[in-house]
Amino acid sequence: MRLDSCDELLVPIQKFFGTWPFNIGLACPSNIPLLTVSRASPEGYIVNAPWLVCPVREVSVTCLLCSLSIELIMAVCRSVPSLLHMHAAAAQLPDGVCLFLGNNHAGKSSLITRLMAEGCVGFGDDLVGIISDNEVFSFGIPPRLRLPLPPSLPLRTFVHDHTGETDGHYKYLAPGLPVLAQFGTRRKIAACIFLRRRTGGKTVLRNCTPDSRKLLSHCVLYRGTAGAALEAMQSLSSSVPCFELEYADLDSAAELLHSQYLADMSAPAHQSIAIQSTHPHRFSRQCILLSTLYRRKDEIILVSGEDGGYLLNEEEGSIFHLNRMGEGIWRMLEYPLSGAEVVDLLREIFPEILPEVIEQDVAQLFQQLQMSGLIEPCLAP
Repeated sequence: MRLDSCDELLVPIQKFFGTWPFNIGLACPSNIPLLTVSRASPEGYIVNAPWLVCPVREVSVTCLLCSLSIELIMAVCRSVPSLLHMHAAAAQLPDGVCLFLGNNHAGKSSLITRLMAEGCVGFGDDLVGIISDNEVFSFGIPPRLRLPLPPSLPLRTFVHDHTGETDGHYKYLAPGLPVLAQFGTRRKIAACIFLRRRTGGKTVLRNCTPDSRKLLSHCVLYRGTAGAALEAMQSLSSSVPCFELEYADLDSAAELLHSQYLADMSAPAHQSIAIQSTHPHRFSRQCILLSTLYRRKDEIILVSGEDGGYLLNEEEGSIFHLNRMGEGIWRMLEYPLSGAEVVDLLREIFPEILPEVIEQDVAQLFQQLQMSGLIEPCLAP
């Protein structure tokens, strides 16, 4: 990484990435940097990297550290094919390291920080690495908290005592804390916990279906990683229990997690859905002509599983799930096939289902497959 005319960043970057292996020296013209940070006008900084479509502009050092951590983690994972990374958090609980997954605003950062205040070791609040044998890999990045902080006295006290870089909108915990796993620390994953934050009600921890599709939706994929990600998530879902945590109060959630032994709980059976993508598209409302012939693309790989099939597009780094019916239709698409032909076949197999329902489902499936770049129109043989 090269700093152009912004030497004041050297100290905060060195502290922030303190457990990463690095050397500091003068830039050599013959060495092309992976990342370049330069000063923006009239204020802020610009981050540039070969894989970025356009440079990233950040208005504060706090925001810059966030962008740098994302891009450096991406660079590490691209250079180490066996290291995947997920949009998730992780912390050491009594049962072992638990992986926390949830959408934006699910409270991953606040919950990890609150657990760290109890003495639990944090392995990341937003991006964590996943390696073979169901192990989590820490990138040593301290949690970043949105301001104002949640109304939790233990959390606020802990953050006050261990404040890192802040800009008034976000605040980092101080790097290098004993309760923050250093870069490269590896631990077995004991459980996966999906977070659902509510506006009120009791805190509830319940078992849920171990589902590789739900785990895949939190993977950060790029070219050449789809197969490895699918294998890792199938291994994780088949050998690690999964739970769902519904909570409104941060303190009660942390208390429950810190005292609950997850090994005493078991998970129910699988269910599946029609098609699910790790790279969701905004499907248009345009009508698919059921009379048009389609054929599956040759480069798409089908991997069969217990709950259906997974379509791997290694070129784009994406994975799609089909249930058993969808997998059967996909196999038929080895040869030119129209939606109308599929509708006729399904009407014979399921006479009890209204024809318009079958037609709508088939049109939706073909539309999703086409918009996702999995099938293409073709001519009759």
